[in-house]
Parts: sequence; structure tokens; C-alpha cells
Amino acid sequence: MFVLSLLDKVPQTVTGLKVDDKSGVDGVFHGLMKFSGGVLGNIAACTMTPVTTYFEITGTKGLIRANRPWCFHSDLMADNSFELHVAGQAMEEITTNKINPYTSEVTAFEDTILDGRPEKIPLELSKKVVATIAALYESANQNGGPVAVKI
Repeated sequence: MFVLSLLDKVPQTVTGLKVDDKSGVDGVFHGLMKFSGGVLGNIAACTMTPVTTYFEITGTKGLIRANRPWCFHSDLMADNSFELHVAGQAMEEITTNKINPYTSEVTAFEDTILDGRPEKIPLELSKKVVATIAALYESANQNGGPVAVKI
């Protein structure tokens, strides 16, 4: 949950809604996270429709959209790209080198364990993410009522 890292705080409350597929897994999930200062975060996931993967940061003067930020297919020749949209300006596409995110995770883990480097994702942030996800599912299991995130 990039938004927790970006804001460096947990939501005050969350609301989750889900529809389970035939196997009992959440086939569709929507979550709304309400942060202090009037900031909202949204997460949507679906295993019942064709794959679309992106994240978007939207503000009053523009947005940044990352296409396929967590996808890696060795046969996919396209680099990762970001779209930068600023009000009154043409959209700018920023391309980054294609990397294997899974290999990068293992390398970061090795750096921390074997070389004593600081972890890329601090444990405290991981705790906040898990607490937020748990609250989202608690809300979804209670038909979408707001739930406070407990750390």
C-alpha cells in the first residue's frame, strides 16, 4: 500500500466491500481509506476480470499514473512507464528500465540479512500495512461499515 508509505501514517478509518467468487476468494474488493487532513486512499482489486494493473496519485494540480508497476513477464519487452499529468500541460511519459521486482526483493532481503544494510521497507511500515488490510477485511466482512485501524 504505497499510500501509507507516501503519507507516513495509517488511515483513521477504512471501509471495505467485497464479492466472493465461486471458490470463496474475494473476486472483487474495493477499499476506501480515510486519513487525517482530508486525504482519501482507494484500493480496488479484481480476479474476475481481465488484468489491469496501475496505481495513481491524484492531487489538485495533476496526477501521476504508473502502468504495470508490479507486473513482470520476461517476454514483455516494454519498460515500466509513468504518466505525469499537470493541469494545463501536455502529458509527459517517463520510462524506467525494466527490472524483475521479485529478484529485486530477494536482493534487498540479502542486503539486509547478509550485509547489515537497512531494510528497504521498514518493519514499522509493514505492521501499518498489515493492520490496514486487516481493518479493510473486517469492514468487508461487516457489510462495509467503517472500521478504525488498530496498530
